Amino acid sequence: MRGPTHGRLAGALRAASMAALLALVPLPLGAVGGPDPAAALDHDDSRLRKLQGLLTELELYRGPIDGQSSGALSAALLQYLQAARLPLGSELTDALFDQLEASLRLRRLTRFLETLGREQSEQARLALLSQPQTRDLVVAPHTGAAPPPPPAGAVFACLRAPTAPCLTDAAVEASQAIEEPRLRDWALSEIVKAQARAGATDAARATIRRLADARQIIVSLRDLATIQAERHDVAAALATARSIPDGLARIEAELAIAARQLDVGARDSARASLDLADAAIDQVTEPLQRVALRARIAGLRWRAGDPDAANAALAAAQAETHTLTSPDGRATGYGFVATALAEIGRPAEAVRLIADNRIADDAPAALAAAAGAAAQARDPTEADRVAALIAEPRFRAVALVQLASIEARQSEPARAAAELTEADRVTRTIDEAAWRDYPLSRIAQAYVDLQQPGPAADAARAIAEAGMRARLLFVIAHLQAAQGAPAARDTVAEAERSAATIAAPLDECWMLTEVALAFAAADDHAAAHAMLQRAAEVAAAIQEPASRARAFSRVASVMLDL
Repeated sequence: MRGPTHGRLAGALRAASMAALLALVPLPLGAVGGPDPAAALDHDDSRLRKLQGLLTELELYRGPIDGQSSGALSAALLQYLQAARLPLGSELTDALFDQLEASLRLRRLTRFLETLGREQSEQARLALLSQPQTRDLVVAPHTGAAPPPPPAGAVFACLRAPTAPCLTDAAVEASQAIEEPRLRDWALSEIVKAQARAGATDAARATIRRLADARQIIVSLRDLATIQAERHDVAAALATARSIPDGLARIEAELAIAARQLDVGARDSARASLDLADAAIDQVTEPLQRVALRARIAGLRWRAGDPDAANAALAAAQAETHTLTSPDGRATGYGFVATALAEIGRPAEAVRLIADNRIADDAPAALAAAAGAAAQARDPTEADRVAALIAEPRFRAVALVQLASIEARQSEPARAAAELTEADRVTRTIDEAAWRDYPLSRIAQAYVDLQQPGPAADAARAIAEAGMRARLLFVIAHLQAAQGAPAARDTVAEAERSAATIAAPLDECWMLTEVALAFAAADDHAAAHAMLQRAAEVAAAIQEPASRARAFSRVASVMLDL
């Protein structure tokens, strides 16, 4: 699982979702006051019957469907208006009926997803029980016995000298107080990752046994295999991957293993891992997922020095895309293929595929990859031309930052700076702050990589989201200090002010760990550990157990990565 969601967009989406869900929550009759909505009811039997039907399915009305006004109908409508935060004297307009129907559609979708989730979880449980390697992970009633708590005061002792093991123990202790199964699974999955990074496979499997949802058990097995590969324990990673009963999760693990093998130059072993993944693709039921997997395999085959196999995977992906009936599905599939073409050094073919299928607006990632491939080939004119084909400003800005990074690695700082100037200009045309923040953060980081703290700070200060802004300002201040710039002190103060406005302690903890990783990348491990110490203190102050467990797990994982 990834880190916490940031930004105003996420908050707006959560608020919108909560407002929609509130429309489904029945309230006690005595909880509602205000004017009697019965006065708003007309005597059109068909409209009243429709209202009765809608409120019945929303479980607010339990009277007859007879098209007659009644006190029960008025009370039910009043409950709905209160829950939906609508004026209590609202008339039965078409707009009100539209809102009732929208609430009902959301209720039906919620019920469908809940039912689907239960069915998928049961299928995953049966799959895990069907094989000896994973049978022990499914312990009735799904949650395994919690480990004994650490000694009293262990957390406070850990804070005096934080280590990854004691922070993980603190996360385990916090997880025992989480009552809601979904939140507990979320926290436990983070603990599994920390234990896997520490090489504590037995402890990770013991934590996996505590997961309530069998689907999350499969995801955690995939994560365990991936982290084992990252730690260069390929034999253990392959064994874990083989134990995953879900085809998609197993293939994802095998691809992660192949990528790690290629990183260390083990081409023959990577090809063997890719063969395993290739042989299982037909087990994946969703066609678009098969297209995405074949495209990823093509890129890895090419890296493994097997161009014929790469071309065969691409041809299979393109052929399957052509059979998709949904226009959106086809556009997405061709985008996967075009991205893979660009990654294997064939950007012109990628651009032609996008143009022939008229999917430019739906394939910004593929166009960005093609532009990057052209830049890698030292063809800046073509790179800029392809990047300009990306219509959406936020995607075009990120593509320009990518080009700048490539050109900086090619010792072309002037060209890189020009790309960043254009990226900044494009970004400033984005009206919505939530869409503007990410490209701004990429621009700021790119300027840091170019050792230019001035324009980096200008971009960072324009970021609306407090955590993202604080992280970059800390990194910029660190660069200024390394350069002996007097502005470093003021930038630190600015970063601290931004950090103080982060609403959720978990978000603050995550931000501090990201700063620690940046300091470690700059080879300042003392500063990195100081930030991790601070993050551990923030984690210890969190009262809500699920967030506390996730925060401790995050600090432990980052400590192991340094």
